[in-house]
Amino acid sequence: MSDNASQSVEQLQAEIEAARARLAGTIDELTFRAQPSEIIRRQRLLLARHSSPRLMTRTATCELSGSRPCWAQSLPC
Repeated sequence: MSDNASQSVEQLQAEIEAARARLAGTIDELTFRAQPSEIIRRQRLLLARHSSPRLMTRTATCELSGSRPCWAQSLPC
């Protein structure tokens, strides 16, 4: 094999290893995010953010005017 061919093979192997490392990191992140305790933590955080007094006032005003914030479109009244 020439130097160019072996260098190309080495580059491909390095790219494959880098892709494997990225995939492993992605799988680890998805595994973490899918844990029930993590889902609950995120939902509690979301609820706490949307339960602020400022938002409560906006929500009450929107209900009176008939419009709702975009994040609340899918929530029941």
